[in-house]
Amino acid sequence: MKQLIECHELRWSHPEGYREAFANLYTDLAEVIIAQHTNVPENPLARYFPNITDGAEGVKFVEAAVKSNQNNGKWVSLL
Repeated sequence: MKQLIECHELRWSHPEGYREAFANLYTDLAEVIIAQHTNVPENPLARYFPNITDGAEGVKFVEAAVKSNQNNGKWVSLL
């Protein structure tokens, strides 16, 4: 088992899915950028990647989780 673990590029959790998720995200983003630069219609399904608003919401979530942890798991509203 140890040899199997050591041959993995990414060792924890679900490494293949993690890597593939980012690969799909970058592929979609690249597809949209290329379509815009070559004046061809972009695939509307490739448009589902995070934007700055999504990133800000993610930061709010992490901050709320940290605050909740500091207060013994007390609920922290994200609104």
